[in-house]
Amino acid sequence: MLNLLFAPELREGELDFLEGKICLIRVSDLGIAYYLSLRAGQLVAAPAQSFDLSIEERVFFLLATLREDADTLFFNRRLRLGGNTELGLAIKNFLDALELEGRLGFLMKFP
Repeated sequence: MLNLLFAPELREGELDFLEGKICLIRVSDLGIAYYLSLRAGQLVAAPAQSFDLSIEERVFFLLATLREDADTLFFNRRLRLGGNTELGLAIKNFLDALELEGRLGFLMKFP
């Protein structure tokens, strides 16, 4: 699903900074954790092992639907990043520049 959502960015190489890196995304309010990497231009599940960066989110829906920006969530301690600082900054900048309104459809309409 992420490959479809980020298809234009994957084509343009905007996620190439993830190549060979493992990012743990933990959404504590949903009780899920994903290990992701980039291989051959596609986002793939990585084995649950050590990771280069962890992103832990308690209010994932707010970030995913752009109701709150990453900086606000981070400074309010609702978003935690750990590990490779350069990789974390690259992901943050990618998300800040991302315009998903036309791709997320109905999710953007929730109050």
